Amino acid sequence: MRVLLASKRILSPVTVRGPHAWQVWSRFYGVESSHRNLSYRLGAHDTFNAILKQHRRRRHGFSCYAAEVDDVFFSNVTFSENGVGHEMCGLLEEAGFTTMSKAQRDSYAALRKGGDVVLAAETGSGKTMAYLVPLIENLINARGDDRGAVDDDIMEESVVEELRSREDASSVLVLCPNAVLCKQVVDVIDSIYGGSDLIKAVYVSSQQISYDDSREGFPDVVVTTPGALHSLLNGTGPLIGPEWTMQGLKDWARFVVLDEADMLLGGAYGKSIEHLMGELRGGDRERAALRACEEVGISLDDYWSMPRHIRKAAQLYGGRGMVEEGACDFIEGRRPGDDLNQSNVWLRQYCFVGATMPTEGKETVGAKIAKEFPTATWISGQQLHKTMQQVEFRWESAHDGERHKHDVLMDIIQSDEEIQQGSGRMMVFTKDTKSCKSMATMLSNALAPEGDDASSPLVLQYHKGSSQAEREESLRYVQMRGDTSRSFIFVCTDATARGLDVPGVSHVVHADFPASAVDFLHRSGRTGRAGKKGVVTAIVDEDGVDLANAIRELIQDDGSIEGAFSRNRSFRKKFKKYGEFVPRGALKSDA
Repeated sequence: MRVLLASKRILSPVTVRGPHAWQVWSRFYGVESSHRNLSYRLGAHDTFNAILKQHRRRRHGFSCYAAEVDDVFFSNVTFSENGVGHEMCGLLEEAGFTTMSKAQRDSYAALRKGGDVVLAAETGSGKTMAYLVPLIENLINARGDDRGAVDDDIMEESVVEELRSREDASSVLVLCPNAVLCKQVVDVIDSIYGGSDLIKAVYVSSQQISYDDSREGFPDVVVTTPGALHSLLNGTGPLIGPEWTMQGLKDWARFVVLDEADMLLGGAYGKSIEHLMGELRGGDRERAALRACEEVGISLDDYWSMPRHIRKAAQLYGGRGMVEEGACDFIEGRRPGDDLNQSNVWLRQYCFVGATMPTEGKETVGAKIAKEFPTATWISGQQLHKTMQQVEFRWESAHDGERHKHDVLMDIIQSDEEIQQGSGRMMVFTKDTKSCKSMATMLSNALAPEGDDASSPLVLQYHKGSSQAEREESLRYVQMRGDTSRSFIFVCTDATARGLDVPGVSHVVHADFPASAVDFLHRSGRTGRAGKKGVVTAIVDEDGVDLANAIRELIQDDGSIEGAFSRNRSFRKKFKKYGEFVPRGALKSDA
């Protein structure tokens, strides 16, 4: 018998229809819609039980729910119906976007309101546009810019007044794990706004800030990696201009996005991300104190003389929080019912985005975000941490060494009808650079023994051992080509497993089984994107059999594999201790 420790449901899911569904929905979003007769399934997602529990305990906090409709990917709401401005909608339509994905629909209003948001949704759910569209609209308001005028009715009145009052520059900062994802975000922005003068986006490396000389002014959107930005600000940045100093960053980074947040905050980026976030959060505390002081009409000296619990309320909820915690007892002439003064001090907006956001345990990224940003709105995709319903999973055994694994892989390729017909797109994941090179060479020799043959699948490879030019050429081919007359097999490492969008991948093969369930989920998410069907085949050797069996069991159960989230070493220790797979957050009991 297994006893679950930290997964007790806080709220039982309930389906609410008609006007009642609308009341609950509008209470959270504060936005009107023409779709009032839809049926919404409301309830706490298992993934966020611990977070929701914390939020429900807080008097000023709130929980987040998600709507569930029949379609796997798209909602039935267009951008215009959800409040996106007319000119914005025109640009989106020209780029081929009219209907919002579920992730875009569910997160739009929360981001437009100006508060911090955690967007955790399955791979291929449209998360990049989910944060770009509302934050760019907020940016236009922040600059008091009439270009692409947006509908302010969706925003809280105080937020609109605050943004419109600003005279200094504001920009969006997007942090990504690597240069490939940075450039992909810039490409998305350019594909929508590049034909207009509305938005200028730049990719910033540690050595270069690529400005378009034909367009003046500071970039609207800066996309970079934590390491590159940290190096720039502490290196040549100050020579370029005051904006590229740490103080300058705190002044212009009005909107901050951490794309693949679980990876950025999971320890791999160490001092660079810690230093950047530490500086930004230090600036946030200063601004929050100034804003609260202006709202209740006191000086900073008076603020610092307040009891600690009142100062903490000011940091989280501004002047309103101070008053509710009893600040009027220390402020001459102010009563609890008095209106707050208008403040022009803006507060930074953060958006944390990821396809995996584990929250069980104090050291998980989700738990850390909840502690640091207790008032953030959490948006959870219906398929978060689950395998996609439209993806078929297959399992193959290869216990007799590399030769056996190669034979199994060749059988998979030869039995793939789309690959054989010349229209297939397959990604083959390997464990490291050496394995990637070996696998690509083997496939090239086996599929085209006499050299490149247009009738056979083209084998491409992507790993750190390749030159930058070779990697970019491979990516251009798999991302940009419109020709479907020849299949390709893209052999790669986990460097392409996160966030990278390779259109139309029909089949993902785990040639080397991944070291963790998180990696399995991200790799598998390269197919079945945007609601399309796909196939995932896992080749399992002796080293991966325990984890593979655990993941397979969870997929057959309800599709969620969060129970197997852990580093491989931790998983193996747990398996050895119990003699069987016990999901994360559970304890084996003989009771």
